[in-house]
Amino acid sequence: MITLISRPPHVITAMKKSFVLLCVMLLLIVSNSMATEEKSALLQARERDKLIIGVKTDVPLFGFEKPESDEIDGFDIDIAKKLAKYLLGDEEKLELKSVTSSSRLPLLQTAEIDVLVATTTITDERKKLVDFSESYFDLGQSILVPKNSKIRELRDLAFQNVIVVKGAVALSILPKKMPSAKLIQYETYEAAIDALRAGKGVALVTSSAILLGLQKNNPDLHLVGGLFTFESFGVVVQKGDKLMQHAVNTVLRKIRASGEYNAIYQKWFGAIVEKEYDDFYQKSFGFLFKQ
Repeated sequence: MITLISRPPHVITAMKKSFVLLCVMLLLIVSNSMATEEKSALLQARERDKLIIGVKTDVPLFGFEKPESDEIDGFDIDIAKKLAKYLLGDEEKLELKSVTSSSRLPLLQTAEIDVLVATTTITDERKKLVDFSESYFDLGQSILVPKNSKIRELRDLAFQNVIVVKGAVALSILPKKMPSAKLIQYETYEAAIDALRAGKGVALVTSSAILLGLQKNNPDLHLVGGLFTFESFGVVVQKGDKLMQHAVNTVLRKIRASGEYNAIYQKWFGAIVEKEYDDFYQKSFGFLFKQ
């Protein structure tokens, strides 16, 4: 015999309200998830059949314009091509958009580009604005000076004019490491190099891997002082775009496992690795070449 337990009307009403509330909550969760996917830059790229990636065009080794043509080349460019290859099936389905250190995050936030592969250091401060992939290049901050300079290390920058590029992580690091230094900002690395030669500052400070490329193209300049930070570059995606973030990480892991990453690395840094290093390179950059 089945016993029916009767409940007071107010209890039944409360149960109905709870059930309705639960249904509403589930609908909100599902709709939010769908909205997130709909906004994903990955889905938008697949709809247009083209991936728009922000890259630097003034950073030797990473992203630069070839002197004999308008073509952009570099380590970051080859990484961008792999993203297009594995996310859209063809590395030709790629549009490269030139960015600077100061313009790159705003261009991403306004969805003018899908992702950034633009020598962007992963920092907690930037994570408040955007999301990052796993590291795709490890490095640190260093110092570039004219060969006749008396600057030898970080402490020599005390009370000196130091050149930095707008939007670069050096802007947040130097005030902590050398608070007495006066930072002189320039929009591009080309302008920064010109200013260094003109004596507008005693040194240019930025990521070591970027300075390696600048030194390679400017033999009258050299790196000093070793690394005074250790950090990583990451591919940048819009804040909350988990779908694109996961997809980018999957591609980075795939090209590392397949050997494609190592081939790109050797293409751009192999010649540097094979050179005879002085103590600075051996002590400061050795870890970069053990990928």
